[in-house]
Amino acid sequence: MCLTAVKSHPSALQYVPDDILSTSFLDTVVDIYQDRPANESQAYVNGTVISLASYLLTDMQEKLSEKAFRYCISKADHALSLILEERITEEYCYLALQHSFREIAHIPEKFYTADLCTAFLKRYADDVKKWKNVDLRIAVHTFRKAARPALEKDGMLLSLCPEHCISAALAKVAVKQNADAFQYVP
Repeated sequence: MCLTAVKSHPSALQYVPDDILSTSFLDTVVDIYQDRPANESQAYVNGTVISLASYLLTDMQEKLSEKAFRYCISKADHALSLILEERITEEYCYLALQHSFREIAHIPEKFYTADLCTAFLKRYADDVKKWKNVDLRIAVHTFRKAARPALEKDGMLLSLCPEHCISAALAKVAVKQNADAFQYVP
C-alpha cells in the first residue's frame, strides 16, 4: 500500500512508517522515479516543494544504498552541500557536476584536479549554450579557482571562460600552457 501511494506521488514518502522505510524500499522508489522528468519527481514536504533526490538526501540519507545515494547526488541541487564532507568522493563530485556546474561551489578543494575542473568548464559552456537567457554567473572567485587547474592542463579552455572571470593571472596560466590561448584574452 505504501509503495502504491509513493508511486502515485513522491510526497507520500513522508507518511511511510519507519519500519517500512528500508534500504530496499527506497531502492524501489528510486527505480520508479529515476527516469521520470524532474517535474514528476517533486515532493511537497513540510510546506515546501523539494525534489525527491533532495528529500532523500536530507531526511533519509542513512538508509540509502550506494545506488540510491548516487542517484540523489546526480539529481539534487546542491547535493554535495547536503552530505558530510568526509563522505564526498571524486566520483560524487563528477556526478554532481553532471547535474549542474554550480556544484563546483560545494566540491572540496582537494578534488580540484585538472580533469574535474575541465569537466566543470565544459559543463558550464554547455549550459551557457543551452540556457542563453538564464543568468549563469557564479562567484568570480569560485570560477577562477576552479578554472585554474583545467587551464594548467589545457590553456585553450580559456575559450570557455566568461570575460568577466578572466583575470591577468588566469590568462597568464592559460597562455603559458598554450600560446594560442592568447586569442581568448580580453
